Amino acid sequence: MTLTKNTIRVVVADDQTVIREALAMMLDLEDDIDVVAAAENGEVAVERVVALHPHVLLTDLRMPVIDGLTLLKYLREDHPCTMRVVLSGAPERSSALAVATYAPQSLTKPCRVDELEAVLAPAGFLGDRVAAPLACYPGHPP
Repeated sequence: MTLTKNTIRVVVADDQTVIREALAMMLDLEDDIDVVAAAENGEVAVERVVALHPHVLLTDLRMPVIDGLTLLKYLREDHPCTMRVVLSGAPERSSALAVATYAPQSLTKPCRVDELEAVLAPAGFLGDRVAAPLACYPGHPP
């Protein structure tokens, strides 16, 4: 992949190693997406988002240490410029409204590559693709 100023930076969080690695590999094949980190639980995802300031967090809901919903709430409050996308197994009805509150985009596993790309695309159209999200982090290098 050739990194450009238009590259969408993504952190993938899923406790299932096979899924986490497959998502990262699949997304890294795209010219305009760079998976900057992967996280096996919500706590590690928080650390990666704080350190790397990705444009997108792609997360599962059911994870150890810090679950996906708690992670989404935290990011909405403390990192509002990180787009939050849920990729999870069929969500329980009771959590669907909560997920919609904290993550404007969600997909059900398994999903096709084109579905995932369509959900991530808005991160590429903010300002000059990534300038608007980076503006949320003063001092972050372009």
